[in-house]
Amino acid sequence: MKIMHRSFVAFISILLIFMCILPVCAKSKNYNINELNMSISFPEEMSVVTRKTEGVVLAEGVYLRAKTHDNALTMMIIMDENEKTKEIYSFNQMTSEDLSNFKDELSSQGYSNPRKGTYGKVDFLDYTRVLTEGNTDIYTRQSITLINGMRIFIVSLSEGDDFTTEELNLIKGCLESIKFKSIKTEDKKANPLAVIFIILLIIVLIAGIFLAVAYLIGRSLTNRKKLDRTVRRRRENYDVLKSAEVKNRTNNPEGKVTGYKTSGDYFEEGFASSESSQIRPVSTPSPASKSDAAANALVSAIKTISLGIKILFTRISYFAKNLSREIKKSSKSAKKNRKRSRRVTKAASKEYDVFRDR
Repeated sequence: MKIMHRSFVAFISILLIFMCILPVCAKSKNYNINELNMSISFPEEMSVVTRKTEGVVLAEGVYLRAKTHDNALTMMIIMDENEKTKEIYSFNQMTSEDLSNFKDELSSQGYSNPRKGTYGKVDFLDYTRVLTEGNTDIYTRQSITLINGMRIFIVSLSEGDDFTTEELNLIKGCLESIKFKSIKTEDKKANPLAVIFIILLIIVLIAGIFLAVAYLIGRSLTNRKKLDRTVRRRRENYDVLKSAEVKNRTNNPEGKVTGYKTSGDYFEEGFASSESSQIRPVSTPSPASKSDAAANALVSAIKTISLGIKILFTRISYFAKNLSREIKKSSKSAKKNRKRSRRVTKAASKEYDVFRDR
């Protein structure tokens, strides 16, 4: 008797396990919801309607409704989208404080027993809720997620009594079949202050490079002028006749006729003037203060930069003129070539037009 009793219990247990697994192993059909960028599968024996089903009008926010053959279980997919969901965007990007506030908000609406689930590689929050309509209790299970700026609800309803084990396995199988085609990341809005700062930084860098180039050009030109001036002075110091003539004009501003002087006299005066200038003591200038030296250096730098800017703009204008001239030349030559090719084509067509004289 004990062996028969144990065998009967084992058979019943196996039968119950098989009955629980059977809904999961049943054939299912996949449904794509393009508006939510997701897909989900339901057993073929369930009656499923979507917004694409002809003759069916679903309530606002409902994108799919599925029912068992006995109407004991109803499943719906609902989507809610607003500025708040776009701001939070997804559970993965929420802070612990925001997630806690979100759970508290759902708890205030009557949702309880929150549990975390992952379906289609996306985090969900599973809740239970019991509603009463008249004298009928409606047991509700909701799986909620935030993804791509949308709040999606997978709602399961059982009227009159709680969910059976078979119904729970069916709901679980449907949730595990969820797939999202793409998971977007939050579009981070550009900070206007950061954009302004980057633009100003670019302008400052360009201006700095422009001023540095202008300073180098101006300094090169200034050094060249100083070198030319130094070379000219050295040549004048060695040109005795010219220095003597300059001295004579200085001493005789009215241009009176003086006595005849030979070149030897000019040479002697020139050498004498050069010797006297060499013997003349050089007065040492008083040392300038640091502020005066800094001011002089600043003025010199400004002059050098202004000179460089002038030369730089001159060169840019020359480049623009030459470029426009070359563009005009190329356009004219292109027009001439086109006209020449047209004339050649017309001449060739006349030569090969054997019927033109007939």
